[in-house]
Amino acid sequence: MRSLLRTGFTLAISINMVIPPTTLISLRMAFDLIGFNTRTMSRTVKVAMQSGAPNLDTMRGSAPQAPPAYQMTGSLPPAGYDDPRPTTTGSFDAYLTDLTAGGNATGIAGTKPMQSADPTAGSAGVGGWSFNLDSQNYNFTAPVLSLPGRAGMGLSLALSYNSRVWTKSGDTMVFNADRGFPAPGWRLGFGEILVRSQANPAYNNGVTGRPSVIFIGPDGTRRDLALNGEGTAYQSYDSSYLKFDLTTRMLRFPDGTQMSFNAESMSNGDGRYLPTSIRDRNGNRIDISYATLSNGIVAPSYAIDTAGRRIDFNYQSNRLTSITQNRGGSVYSFAYIDYQAVTIQTNFAGLSLDPAGINGTTVYLPARITYPTGINYRFGYTDYGQIHTIQKWVPGIAGQGGERMAASTSFNLPWSSPAYPGQSNCPIFDHRTEWAENWQGGTPVIYQYYYWTEYGHKVYDPLYNLYRVFHNGMTHEYMISANGANTYTKMSRLTYASDSGLSYLSNPRVVQSEADAPNSGGSQIKKSTFQYIQRDGMWLPSTRDDLIYPSTLFRRTVTEYTSYPSQYILGLPQQVSVYAGDGVTLLSRIANSYDQTGTYTDSNGQQAQYFIDASADGVIQHEAGYNGSFTARGNLTSTIQYSVSGGAVNGSRIVKRTSYDTNGNVRAQADAAANRSQVLYGDYCLNKPGGIGQTHVQPYAVQNPIGFKTGSQWEYYTGLTVKTFNSTPGSGAEQQVVTTSYDYAGRPQLTTRPDGGWLRTDYWDNWLVTATSQLVDAGKTRYKFEALDGAGRVIRKATDHPNGSSGAYSGQIVVFNQMGETEDSSNVIAVNATWTPILDDAQTGFLFTHLTRDELGRLKIITRPDNNTISYSYDGCGCAGNSETRVTDELGHYTVTKTDFLGRLVEAAEPAYSNPGGPAYSKATYIYDELDRLLQIQHSDYSGKVQTRNFSYDGYGDWCPRTRPKAAWSATPTRQTICLRQSPINAASR
Repeated sequence: MRSLLRTGFTLAISINMVIPPTTLISLRMAFDLIGFNTRTMSRTVKVAMQSGAPNLDTMRGSAPQAPPAYQMTGSLPPAGYDDPRPTTTGSFDAYLTDLTAGGNATGIAGTKPMQSADPTAGSAGVGGWSFNLDSQNYNFTAPVLSLPGRAGMGLSLALSYNSRVWTKSGDTMVFNADRGFPAPGWRLGFGEILVRSQANPAYNNGVTGRPSVIFIGPDGTRRDLALNGEGTAYQSYDSSYLKFDLTTRMLRFPDGTQMSFNAESMSNGDGRYLPTSIRDRNGNRIDISYATLSNGIVAPSYAIDTAGRRIDFNYQSNRLTSITQNRGGSVYSFAYIDYQAVTIQTNFAGLSLDPAGINGTTVYLPARITYPTGINYRFGYTDYGQIHTIQKWVPGIAGQGGERMAASTSFNLPWSSPAYPGQSNCPIFDHRTEWAENWQGGTPVIYQYYYWTEYGHKVYDPLYNLYRVFHNGMTHEYMISANGANTYTKMSRLTYASDSGLSYLSNPRVVQSEADAPNSGGSQIKKSTFQYIQRDGMWLPSTRDDLIYPSTLFRRTVTEYTSYPSQYILGLPQQVSVYAGDGVTLLSRIANSYDQTGTYTDSNGQQAQYFIDASADGVIQHEAGYNGSFTARGNLTSTIQYSVSGGAVNGSRIVKRTSYDTNGNVRAQADAAANRSQVLYGDYCLNKPGGIGQTHVQPYAVQNPIGFKTGSQWEYYTGLTVKTFNSTPGSGAEQQVVTTSYDYAGRPQLTTRPDGGWLRTDYWDNWLVTATSQLVDAGKTRYKFEALDGAGRVIRKATDHPNGSSGAYSGQIVVFNQMGETEDSSNVIAVNATWTPILDDAQTGFLFTHLTRDELGRLKIITRPDNNTISYSYDGCGCAGNSETRVTDELGHYTVTKTDFLGRLVEAAEPAYSNPGGPAYSKATYIYDELDRLLQIQHSDYSGKVQTRNFSYDGYGDWCPRTRPKAAWSATPTRQTICLRQSPINAASR
């Protein structure tokens, strides 16, 4: 058979055999193509090369220098400075109520249900940007550090900014109502509880009518916690299921994590409870200590993670200026923060202000965040105190060049000048501008926004494709249309439910999802519905029905749960069953067990424990109460798969076992045959200070069932792996040792192999190039270079030329379109150190293949350098099923693939080359069951001859051994049956 059919066959049989449990519900955004362009590309294309492009000989012959030492810039406030915040205490109930309203939502967009996140946000060249179309708040998050921790409890920090620094409450505009830290609009830390006052912490929420406090997450997301009738317990009602006890000041998460808020900052109306410890469900702990600044504000002083590493927060003039770590006497800075003075001046027409005298006040806001690489973010503010421009800069480095801007994202936010109208709410933008070095020839691209129109929110990308988000009560629609199209290409529709009997939204959850896309047969809709059960106060998806639109049940998935209410560990999937279209006939089932304490016999005949008491190891930063007597942890210890035949269970087997210790570390895993791999712990690390106890943050080695070990050594302060090795049974000697060293910024620099080979990576941060050299043979080193544009996309690649000539390289160039998608890709040619074509390519230069895409980013046309084309046409988007894709090659021959309503490949066909419009030269049809298992392939040719392959599965869903298909084709259909152990139910080839 032709390669097309072989490819289709491979794709079909690699589909998962068992549907996994569904606990989180979301829709993928996928879109459709309309038409394609005619041939317009010439054999070459214009490419904007950076002035002073990186010299390949220079990078080959030398190593880059480090950036210059950090120098403080900007302005720090005078002694005793404090940020302005609301002062009208009698209005605090109203202020805090309005802070939690959906129209004032902050944090990373899409964090909460029913939020409308900007679908184009990922194109922001500076990265880390998201936008909430409902509240018109944008969030920018800059990472600071991430250290691995024990049992997955690592320490991560980021600086997050939210543009909604003004909150409208009645006829008053309130500045910094959520008490930003380290400055208004900004957030850093581990979260905090916002309260009304020290004497009366709970405020009266005017929407719910209940006393409340507000949890503000590290990214600025606000979650109202309302008194729930259980004493002093306050609980969220946004489907996050957080629970806070005002007496003990303990915040609980439904995964068992606990945060203690035993510090507070109350000076000058600050009103924040601050976390002092974070503990996971296995007793591992991160501690946070605080210091009181000269203005009375309480701010983090240092944090200690599960490995005992200390992270310090450093201040000048009441401003956080750096985050550091003392590494054995050498201080490492994760980030520096510089500030600028911004004078607030507003023009809120007819509205009062709180603080009343804020106009003319100088506030000190972050101007720059600088990393160890010297790369930094810079911020520009309007006189409303909002960021209007985010820039990414590269450092000036000797031998490369001076500092310069590499990318920027900017917004047309209003100022207070007469050129802008008076504002009636927090200022917002309607244009976003993106620019990056070595992209679009330096020309910025623009995104346009329209809010709350009769058609919902609308976003136009630089190619004028339209993205629309529409709210209609509890139904949210997301759709995309091509430039100038009269209808959408694809639409996703989510329908939500809320707790009954309330006048406000409570725990919204998806009850129906639809993907809708038009094709030649009309509107194609893929539909699923969801039912929930409430267990221990948490709504859990119990039944998912996948439908043949509009209402025919095709497949039902039922999930049952268990929980530990006393530990507040909720929603643990206990059993998942899949049923055929009637919703009664069982097809597959798995069951999970948690926190088992017994033993099992492994394949070596040894008794293995599910739960290992490691209390004697005395690991640090671990609660003593989480010892061998405490087992309610929610750790998945075994999974049982049931054999199902004829709709009934007729057997079972344990397919996976996992052992844990009292620290929450995985200590062993065994497969269905009880082959057990053990995980060995012991602090095999470099530079661990004296006096630090056992950490068990990373394993020493993994030992397989026959005794072979694969181990590693890590560096204490960074958690980075510095050595890997193997060892044989009965021997402790390290063999096949590979070592890795890192540069000043913690990036891999040199890796050495046991055979004497090595791999080195150098980072030319001013040039935005990585250079890799590798010793491949004695005296022979190979080089590779990758250059990035300002947004971090690879735009040039080079390697040594195959002929080995000095100063000759093989080079390739990639060009990106206005959406940041690959648009042109050159052939690989010979170039010199300055990227000038040489040798046989000197005359022709770079020849480009041009890629034309549709509004969904899918290929429409591939235009070769000789103007020959390969075209793609689509009937339906695939996201809603029943779609068709046609690929036409340079000679006009085409192949067609079709999918069913679930997006499964059901047909692949090629016409005869001599008769493109005639019957298929070769066609394959694929048939599946409700578990997406391949049941049959029918191969046919143009004469109607058919060869059939049947596939069957045992009760566990394992594919039975197969035999070869018959080699000869006959005039009548032939059939090859492959292992029939059970009769599949309700096969579908739709």
